[in-house]
Amino acid sequence: MREMTIATLNLWGTTGPWRERMRIAASEMQRHGVEVLLAQESSMASEYLAELLAMRILHGPTESPGFGLAILYGGHVDREQCVTLPASAGEHRQLLSCRLAKTNTWLHCTHLSHRLEEGELRAQQIACIESTLRELDEHGLHILGGDMNADPDSAEMRLLIGAGEGGSTGPSMQDAWSRHSAIGDEGFTWCMQSGEARLARSIAYDRRLDYLLVSPQSEQGAGTILASGRVCEDSDAQGLHASDHCGVWARVELGDKGRARRRQRLLVIDDDEGIRVTIEAALEEHDVVSVESADKAKELLASGGFDVVFCDLMMPGLTGAELFDALDGCSAYRRRFVFISGGNLPSNVRAFVEEEDRSILRKPFSISSLRESVERILRERAS
Repeated sequence: MREMTIATLNLWGTTGPWRERMRIAASEMQRHGVEVLLAQESSMASEYLAELLAMRILHGPTESPGFGLAILYGGHVDREQCVTLPASAGEHRQLLSCRLAKTNTWLHCTHLSHRLEEGELRAQQIACIESTLRELDEHGLHILGGDMNADPDSAEMRLLIGAGEGGSTGPSMQDAWSRHSAIGDEGFTWCMQSGEARLARSIAYDRRLDYLLVSPQSEQGAGTILASGRVCEDSDAQGLHASDHCGVWARVELGDKGRARRRQRLLVIDDDEGIRVTIEAALEEHDVVSVESADKAKELLASGGFDVVFCDLMMPGLTGAELFDALDGCSAYRRRFVFISGGNLPSNVRAFVEEEDRSILRKPFSISSLRESVERILRERAS
């Protein structure tokens, strides 16, 4: 099954020492193995960056020099288009799109209106984007990257990644950042600690502006987000950043029409409702059952059928270690447990953990580590 690493980054045009900035950006893209870059405020900077990365480049129209779009890619595309979005007077906003050759995978780049008070206009732009994606290929895989200039829980962004106002629903695209972010990390891509960000006083607090969004995962696995993170977050030795933003990268499965991916059945045992809800949301592509006590879990485990079991070590009543020992007659489960640990453990539980090579997930854990735990156990079972 083919995978591709994609990134989005606002290049900040030719502001400041832009060639030096693009060399920093190129180094970061190479470090993450980026194969496609969705670039905003591109101008001449994108041409230079494409040259450094030995990539082809697709430009959007240049009517608005400060807001140009570009898609940098290896390989080939067989369709391309640019759609004009609603915009305020004197601005030009677009959606630049192309399709990877001989696939149903579409890449899209955009830059939404930047003024904080323009939420209603951004909602109109998003409605136009959603309509365009559906018209291009209702059943294709769409990967949309851009500087959205909106918080994840804003009304306009929820049109793309969740329920909109009035109960309407958008296409519910997957937010790549939220799939693998550390719990509590809000994904800020505009950070006032950056010297470059401090130069632009129109946004005076840390915010999330940049997104990679992916169509819902198909039964064949297309759209599975395998990993994600920030890109161009750090400065070079002289304190120079690649841009006044950092970007987002993600590794995505493009799919294999010949092979369907089976949903796994997972059990989560934890007395902390927040942990249960977090795991359910993070692993929503699987069938997740959660309970708040080991006693309730015993009944479910007796009926069989769980591929992976996440179990808190310390719970009121029966502990995770005691539940595991009680399953002595059910050896099939013994290599399917991932134990969740919150810190200091009593000596008897610590001895249990050290007795064998237990699979441990330590709080606070990242969504990426959750997924890696599932994949590791599935690989071990298949070997």
